[in-house]
Amino acid sequence: METETMTGDVLRILSVYDGTGIASRDRLEDAPAEFHPRNIMPEFQSIVVLARDPGNALGENGAGRFHQMLSMIAAQDEVMKYLGRRGYKAKLIGSRANNLNLPRVGERAGVGTLSPVHTLAVKGHGLRTVLSAIITDAKLEQSPPVTDACAKPEICLRRCPALDAGGVFDRKKYTSCGTCVRKCEA
Repeated sequence: METETMTGDVLRILSVYDGTGIASRDRLEDAPAEFHPRNIMPEFQSIVVLARDPGNALGENGAGRFHQMLSMIAAQDEVMKYLGRRGYKAKLIGSRANNLNLPRVGERAGVGTLSPVHTLAVKGHGLRTVLSAIITDAKLEQSPPVTDACAKPEICLRRCPALDAGGVFDRKKYTSCGTCVRKCEA
């Protein structure tokens, strides 16, 4: 019952995000050793993945975007304090983390699906989202997986210079050019 209540509370607090999902330790057991969440928190039990669309804010003058960012920061802080009051550890993982594969964890958390170019496609937002996460030793309920977040994967396949003719992604050719994000039709 505590797990169910905490999960509902955490997801409610984080509802300001464009996508939120939870992956349990079990769902991440096959993560590569160098990117495994236990390197960040050995006793972790759950990861809450957060997706925000940086272009999805009200207000043409930037005030809406600023307000949205403040709301998201406040929600993260509220979740961290909420878990702390219940005796759990929690650590925020920023979008530029290089010790955790946020797109893959996001897929496991049910936030979206991996695109052909190994980024996370979030339903209704495509490849435009920025990911972050909260890792905790609290046991939270897993979110169901998403299977239909990428509406037209062939758009990426035709435009990405890091994909060979067979559609295989070559990390050495990846340049972060952003063509896939600009052409995404989510």
